[in-house]
Amino acid sequence: MPFIHRGTGEVVFKLVYCGVGMGGKTTNIVQLHRMLKGRSRELVTLDNADDRTVFFDFLPLTIVDGWPFRLRFNLYSVPGQHHYQATRRVLLRGADGIVFVVDSQVQRLPENLQSFRQTLSMLVDSGWHVGHDPLVVQYNKRDCPKPVELGVVESRFGLGGCPRFEATASEGLGVVETIRAVAHRVVERFEP
Repeated sequence: MPFIHRGTGEVVFKLVYCGVGMGGKTTNIVQLHRMLKGRSRELVTLDNADDRTVFFDFLPLTIVDGWPFRLRFNLYSVPGQHHYQATRRVLLRGADGIVFVVDSQVQRLPENLQSFRQTLSMLVDSGWHVGHDPLVVQYNKRDCPKPVELGVVESRFGLGGCPRFEATASEGLGVVETIRAVAHRVVERFEP
């Protein structure tokens, strides 16, 4: 549920990037921060010595597009490692939109499926209506040899019509298209 701050004329949406560890969630947010200078504030990351996210990454983006409100999107990426499951549950609570980042390397398909299953379960537990609430799937690392087939993850869960994008986040490819799609779907559902 977005937060409406009538005093400042701002509507704040929460978008969460989920997926397996080292799949490209943080890379997406870092690339957005680089590309959208001027529209974003400081990028906040909480990671360990190996640059692995331990709690979350956070990037606020402000967009003014002719609406009666100024739109702000608070982007979070959650840690993908299994032992941070409780952290993911907390960060998913209250999300207005989800980007599930799939690591396209074939050997990571079982991990992607397990992570997607867990994410859907946590979303349902927090009141989401899967298939109705804004969920976008990004197939990252498309530059790897023989990447997984597009749609393989979400179609296993009956979500074949879910918007999906190809990306190589490390090069900035597909990053903006993905955020634009989830942001558009979130704003489309909002009624002040």
